[in-house]
Amino acid sequence: MATIYLLGYPGWGHLIPLLPIMEELTRRGERVVCFETSVFQKAVRATGAEFRDYGDEFPPASARVMERFHKSTSDAIRVQLETSRWALEHLLEPLRREQPAFLVHDSLSAWGWYLAHALEIPTVSLFSNFAFNFKQHQPKPRGLTARARAFAGRLRRANSRTLADDLSRRYRVPRLENLAQLMRNRGTLNLVFTSREFQPDGSTFSANEYRFVGPSMVPRPDAPAFPFEKLDGRPLIYISLGTVANAHPAFYAACVRAFRNAPYQIVLATGDNIKVEAPSNFIVRPFVPQLEILKRAAAFVTHGGMNSVNEALYFDVPLVLCPQGGNTGWVAARAAELGAGIVIQNRELATDTQKGGMRLRDAVNAVLSEPRYKLAAKRIGDSLRATGGAAAAADEIVKFRSSD
Repeated sequence: MATIYLLGYPGWGHLIPLLPIMEELTRRGERVVCFETSVFQKAVRATGAEFRDYGDEFPPASARVMERFHKSTSDAIRVQLETSRWALEHLLEPLRREQPAFLVHDSLSAWGWYLAHALEIPTVSLFSNFAFNFKQHQPKPRGLTARARAFAGRLRRANSRTLADDLSRRYRVPRLENLAQLMRNRGTLNLVFTSREFQPDGSTFSANEYRFVGPSMVPRPDAPAFPFEKLDGRPLIYISLGTVANAHPAFYAACVRAFRNAPYQIVLATGDNIKVEAPSNFIVRPFVPQLEILKRAAAFVTHGGMNSVNEALYFDVPLVLCPQGGNTGWVAARAAELGAGIVIQNRELATDTQKGGMRLRDAVNAVLSEPRYKLAAKRIGDSLRATGGAAAAADEIVKFRSSD
């Protein structure tokens, strides 16, 4: 029985959907070895998988490197290449000695793609966000500053092209024609953690290469305690900006203005860094057991993270989406396009908390009072519940190994 080697990306939004899959594989008697940074060691080991630390010298283990990664797409591509170079220098020979039959990697773990090609073995890529067809949309920059930024971006891309070509020559890896692929690294087989119906342009993805296995809806053993006895039967509005980009005082101020004395009960998750003085109809906690709250929620005010949106729609909960950058704008736009929610931009909440609160209140009132939002959420929820989740993903990985 071949060992399943998984090269993870160091971020909770990427790891959380993988944990139930690793647990399902180990429950079936499979040996799973997961490479991650040390902050995720406890979570990985709790699944029964073996943990291997990328180590302190692994570039994404540095906060400074991750700041560069989130600065711009061209900076992110450069970080991906630098990390792939590090992985080829430090992980290639140890993996070669272990002779894996294939590699499993997060779609954002470009180093998994490079290592697999250097080893000449197939891959399974795991998409915790939407898959991507690499359609290029590059509007012409306007204004002197925009042109200067575009010129600087071209220089960075030129430097990245040099590094990418050097890695291809040195390790006999296929040349990447489009460096944007490094932000969505496709495998021989690709598992996408949503439904084909929710995936933008879902019909364009080959059924031979892409399996839409949906979210892994498994209760988390480390979920925080919550005073469920305080829920009193009023319509429950759940508000959360997720676990990363949640330090936004103006957003929480708008929420308080929106729902003070409203006929709703509010559960507000703030993260560790924000303190909110809230009215009596609020229950405020740093973190909450999200799946259990969503089962009871009438609406969800969310940043639009893929895991959060999948989980809400799985339980037919309509959305008010306040994107916080990265892929959240894409996810929010898709939910709104399919009619399951309303998008509010940050500027609508941050510039004037009173007007922002009114906008937020009106949006929540709309998704609660207009049946079309709930019906759209249920349509998507039906598609998510039909996918199979962690068990389906584990089936695909085992089947892939057997067919190799």
